[in-house]
Amino acid sequence: MRHIKIVVVLALFFLSSSYALSEDEHIFDIIIGEESQQTITVMTTNISKERALYGLSVERQESDKWIPVRGALSCPCRSLCAALVAPTLDINKSVMAQWNYLDDMCAKVKPGFYRFVSYGKWSKKLNRNILRGRSEPFEIK
Repeated sequence: MRHIKIVVVLALFFLSSSYALSEDEHIFDIIIGEESQQTITVMTTNISKERALYGLSVERQESDKWIPVRGALSCPCRSLCAALVAPTLDINKSVMAQWNYLDDMCAKVKPGFYRFVSYGKWSKKLNRNILRGRSEPFEIK
């Protein structure tokens, strides 16, 4: 009987610790829309149970890592815009945005795989910002 208690305690410990390491929230559904030579459209939907601050960034895949390419999609390239006042998105509401394939320095991005992401506050435990949503990767040729 004692061994069963130890096994149950250990199982609960491992389950709770692995859950605690994953602080990502996934409160936004980010879907790729129309693509053209000049722009790509993306729709962000708040799938959480409350109004949420949102912002979109673009990342490029290099080897097994995702590298930031465009910090804040709502800010013009070459600006010091930090999106100080982030817009809010109501529950089950969506917003559309377009990206013109330009990086933060207004240069056309190179071919490769990209994704749209939304990050939240910094997590000391994860040593990075909390991921709140991401699109499926898409290819720019």
